[in-house]
Amino acid sequence: MKKGISISFIFFLVACWSHAQEQAHYSLYMLRPTLINPAAMGSYESVNAAMLFNAQMIGFKGAPLVGSADVGVPIGKTGLSVGAVIGQDKIGAMHKSTFGASLSYRIRLHHRHYLSLGLNATAEMTQADFSTLIVQDPNDPLIQQYTQTYWNPNFRLGAYYFTQNLYVGMAVGNIISLRADSSFTPQINANIHDIHFYLQAGGQVKMGTSWKFQPSVLLKQIAGSPIQADVNIQFLFRDAWGFGASYRTLNTLIVQSNYTFKKMITIGYAFNLGLGFSDRTQYTGHEVMLAFKAPNTKMRIPVEVPRF
Repeated sequence: MKKGISISFIFFLVACWSHAQEQAHYSLYMLRPTLINPAAMGSYESVNAAMLFNAQMIGFKGAPLVGSADVGVPIGKTGLSVGAVIGQDKIGAMHKSTFGASLSYRIRLHHRHYLSLGLNATAEMTQADFSTLIVQDPNDPLIQQYTQTYWNPNFRLGAYYFTQNLYVGMAVGNIISLRADSSFTPQINANIHDIHFYLQAGGQVKMGTSWKFQPSVLLKQIAGSPIQADVNIQFLFRDAWGFGASYRTLNTLIVQSNYTFKKMITIGYAFNLGLGFSDRTQYTGHEVMLAFKAPNTKMRIPVEVPRF
């Protein structure tokens, strides 16, 4: 490649092929645990769905934009649930579309103690628009050569234990990844060193007749990055109004609020604020979510699983 290509193109190549950058980043996963763990779908008793939009690093051109929608449907009394998910993820010149299906199976371990196992399988289509990059020679043949579309499969596995007012989940993702060799030729491979690990836990404590306190934590290990921890707290009033804050060890503070109407429709908003950065950008982000859960007429899971 000619020396005239700007740093923007180099940044694109790094973002396009590095696993840490390709994974969607969420702040309201406490409202929708299936974003992290497909096994969490087994904790729902009725048809459920959610839509989410996330804008990160406001102030940077080409900053990440994420949109997703998913639905889960329990299959009678079998303990099985099936689901579908679609997603859009854009960063710089890269645009990724995700289409997938999920399956979970719930096992009753003991009275009010359950274990759900889940699998999510997706097809990911990665595209690039090199015309958005700033280069000194737009006719460089190497730039024009890599304006192709690539498909690759991926999987996520999870386990989710829950009981009255408590849950613990573990998931692994990025099992199959798309990478480039020294000639920037894409290759699909499975490498244990590239797998992402997630461990989450949460609970709730009733405070009188109207309030609940809901703490949770998420630990995430991604190849090439230090272990990331999220510590979250929320106060819930009359099972409708929720508000709280999170601290992420990437030096990020998150404040969020949500409202649930008749235990069916939830609207959530989160604001991310980067701490300790220069005035060049505030490293802020916004996330909104709309979730739905059909009215439950047949109680098959006699526990209350805490969800923000």
